[in-house]
Amino acid sequence: MDNQELRMLISLCGGHTCSSLRTDQVTRWTAQGKMIVVLCEQSYVQERQEKYWKCVELGIRFCSPEFIIESIAQYQVQDYATYEEGPQQDDE
Repeated sequence: MDNQELRMLISLCGGHTCSSLRTDQVTRWTAQGKMIVVLCEQSYVQERQEKYWKCVELGIRFCSPEFIIESIAQYQVQDYATYEEGPQQDDE
């Protein structure tokens, strides 16, 4: 399933999508109790670690696309931790 198909599925199920976020939007939405989830693969997070950590501090979650597909299929928000994406730790 490509990005456009995922966005359409989210919209059809009553969710909202956006292509970019500003800090004031994040602050307002989290104050309203809304969860912000970035659907992405692990490589996306790995390549943008500085931005990733800033977003995590704001309460934004990064999950694989399977998170939204399973949440819709089960008709219940799935456990974020199961689908969470984060940078790989370097073992030196």
